[in-house]
Amino acid sequence: MTSTATNVIDKALYHLKGNTREEYNKLASSINSSVTTIVMSAALRGIQINQEIEIGTEIIYVLDIDTTTRTITDCIRGFKGSTAASHTADDAVTVGPRFYRHVVLTEINNELKALSGKGVFRIRSLDIDYDAAIRGYDITSITDLIDVYEIRIQYPTLEGDWRLIRDYEVARGMPTTDFPSGNAILIDELAQTGYPMRIRYRAGFTTLASGSDVVETVSGIHTEAVELLELGAAIGMIMGREIPRNDMASQKDPRRSEEVPSQSILASYRGLLNRYSERLDQERTRLVRMYPQRSNRYKFT
Repeated sequence: MTSTATNVIDKALYHLKGNTREEYNKLASSINSSVTTIVMSAALRGIQINQEIEIGTEIIYVLDIDTTTRTITDCIRGFKGSTAASHTADDAVTVGPRFYRHVVLTEINNELKALSGKGVFRIRSLDIDYDAAIRGYDITSITDLIDVYEIRIQYPTLEGDWRLIRDYEVARGMPTTDFPSGNAILIDELAQTGYPMRIRYRAGFTTLASGSDVVETVSGIHTEAVELLELGAAIGMIMGREIPRNDMASQKDPRRSEEVPSQSILASYRGLLNRYSERLDQERTRLVRMYPQRSNRYKFT
């Protein structure tokens, strides 16, 4: 079962807020990305001047309101680095959000970019035709190469005969006069010109742009690894902050000292970090089993 970016954001927020309730409203009608007059379905109540609301992953700063007509009469769209977007009637409006969804999405993307450095990757492929007169092949179309997993050439003598190429070299920083991308794969095994050649390589992940993005499709991450994005984003969000169950601001003043002892914030952080480490180890183990190390004369320069 696939997940949208919105699903992952929601799960990361659950790690952060648990069952803590926030105040919500709804849009009375659809709006585009530029209007500054926004009508709500319910009474404004918590929506006040100089306050922030969030619709989807867009933060909106409220400049003026009319409580009689349940209308924000002036506002700043796309506030705090978020992107102004169109929204439809009945979309949820979060009033004074404690954690911004657009920041959670940023942390999800940070995790996607970091995973390849932690041993988590995807396998992609490039098909080219072998030419016996060429040793070095420019790999302009590969922009996310970590390293090559395997290279195979199809031999027509036997049906389905894709033979493993063991003698090759991946060269970076090559002269762009010969290799426009600056990267090349040098093949040192001979085959017949015109044979199809498939290069399978380890690659990083693509970042997400909006809540509607299907995570597995857009990023390339495996379904079993999506939880790493939820946990990684939550960990990134609470660096230097409290999880609500340990948050003194969520307790009445007389209860702060006894119900929020020192080290409780650290304990909550460690709980998420332990779960993250466990899932990271599981995903790395899965990848090692699926893509075992090849024994070849592969060189990487």
